[in-house]
Amino acid sequence: MTRFLVTTTLLWACLAAAPRPAAAQPVTDEHVQELIRAAAMRAGVANTAGPSANAQPGAGQADAVPTVSLSVDDAIKLALDRNLDIAVQRLNPATFDYSIANLRAAYRPTLTSQISHQDFTQPSTQTIAGAAAGTGIVNGTTFYNGGLAQNIRWGGGSLQVTLNNNKQTTTALTALFNPSFNTNWSAQFTQPLLRNFRIDNTRQQLIVTKLNQDISEIQLQASIINIISNVRNAYWDLVFATQAVEVARRSVELAEQLVRDNQTRVEIGTMAPIDVVQAQSQAATQRQNLAQAEGTRRTN
Repeated sequence: MTRFLVTTTLLWACLAAAPRPAAAQPVTDEHVQELIRAAAMRAGVANTAGPSANAQPGAGQADAVPTVSLSVDDAIKLALDRNLDIAVQRLNPATFDYSIANLRAAYRPTLTSQISHQDFTQPSTQTIAGAAAGTGIVNGTTFYNGGLAQNIRWGGGSLQVTLNNNKQTTTALTALFNPSFNTNWSAQFTQPLLRNFRIDNTRQQLIVTKLNQDISEIQLQASIINIISNVRNAYWDLVFATQAVEVARRSVELAEQLVRDNQTRVEIGTMAPIDVVQAQSQAATQRQNLAQAEGTRRTN
């Protein structure tokens, strides 16, 4: 009986001296709030700049850059106005217009005219010359000539009309008509029957030049379409990259908030420390994604 009492007393003494487990310790609301405040202080939540400023130190510098409100239509207009290739290609159709006008000028009518006057004096050497001996006789001739020439585009023919008219005057007394007029006109039409009937050099150059002009206009339209497409793609790529940066920044904030929450849960004993490491890894991944998104936005 005495041995049993001694054994029982020793067991109760050992149990009393043994440390209590952590789960058995009382956890009050004040203790939990204190742990939360301590974790928040370590995470920097009390900073007035906010978690986004701590997560992205360079965001304020990027936002301080002057911005310009630019719609997609304004961007296209600026690209078309300031693109040197478009400025050069716009001159090509006008250049071909001058070439075509030069070739078509061969089929326009050509008017020619000539007005001239000449006098010559010869001495009277005979009694029938019409003046006293030794007296000079003055003969004058005035020319009034004109003409019209034109190449016919259809058939390769050509038309030429000329009018020659001259007026003769003299101081001789024996002249029956003073002044006298001599007039004649002629018309000539030339039509090829075989060679140069369907096509000739001028008409061939007209066809080739017109085709080259069409090609230059198509190339200009293609260049404009490509530039518009590239500007639209670049514009919306920039919009997407900008929004991707905002999404990545928000993801970093949420990931860091998760780290802080997990640290608080670990402090109060409701979560294992390995969950904090996983949250920190996820936050690091989100920061890497934010850096990549920033690089993509700057590139765009």
